Amino acid sequence: MEKPLNKSEFKNILLILIGRVGDYVITTPFIKTLRIKYPKSKITLLISKKALQLALRNKDLDKVIVFESWTNIIGNLKLLFLHNNNYDIAIDLNPAYSRTSIGIMYLTRAPMRLTFGKKAPKKAYTHFIENESNADEHFSDKYMRMSKFLKAEYKREMNIDVLDEDSRSAQELLNNLNMHPGKPLIAIHPGNFKKTGHRWPEEKFISFTKELLEHTDANLFYLIGPGEEEITQKNILNFLPGVKSIGPVPLGPAAAILKKTDLLVCNSTGTLHISAAVGTPTFSFNTAYSLKCWKPEGENHFHAVSDDWKSCQGITVETALEEFDKAFDYAAKRRQKKLSA
Repeated sequence: MEKPLNKSEFKNILLILIGRVGDYVITTPFIKTLRIKYPKSKITLLISKKALQLALRNKDLDKVIVFESWTNIIGNLKLLFLHNNNYDIAIDLNPAYSRTSIGIMYLTRAPMRLTFGKKAPKKAYTHFIENESNADEHFSDKYMRMSKFLKAEYKREMNIDVLDEDSRSAQELLNNLNMHPGKPLIAIHPGNFKKTGHRWPEEKFISFTKELLEHTDANLFYLIGPGEEEITQKNILNFLPGVKSIGPVPLGPAAAILKKTDLLVCNSTGTLHISAAVGTPTFSFNTAYSLKCWKPEGENHFHAVSDDWKSCQGITVETALEEFDKAFDYAAKRRQKKLSA
């Protein structure tokens, strides 16, 4: 039986998120919602290393603690603090089953422990946000329902705080590209190389880019993420002589680069959500699943989509180019407004 929950007296809140960059970015509206609902409360986020740089920049958080590994002695010592903090509520933000978050929940000993309905030991939590009958709902709807449970008004906009030093670093990197100042600036990030189904093939990125270079009056550059240098160079840029690139760079400057860009072209990955969070329009390649559940909302986010629920590889270059025209027209008009402002 659930314990009574006084949602108006949370003074010490713990959030737990063991995930990747995109997983963190999509929770920022919920974090903002909590900050507005509980302006004087201390909000702590326990997060994995992958998204730490962005979480440390979030002004809505009072404290960020990195979870390293259960096998890491230092990481375990850091977790001992959980026994000695009087959290009023601990919230597991992972929508899917996570043994790590369940273990941490046991350690918190918070009187209120909230999560989404999922396969998990009932003793680890005191309250569950049950899944809708349609399990394939958009991520925003999940966190909106959690906000509603806490009697808080959900703010749907993802957000990332870009520091001044990030902006200066980004501008220096962009200046080195020597791009034409009057043309829209388009970043292309193939990324997501480890997820075959969710990755548009490299050979299609090559053909797509060649068409853009020939028929689109814009500045193009490739944005390369950490660990992607070899495969991006070998499988893509070697076939695109003269196309410039940036990266890899830390997440802070990467977010700043995207903020200064007029349009991002990418697979459904963390970079997509970073771009949306800093207000930059996007054009993404989606599976039927990622379109329904993960693509950023709003008229400034365009897409090409496959009929396949688990793979976007079937999207043709011709279809992508046709859909891209809408995104480019939007970005070009946006660019002109900036120049005339």
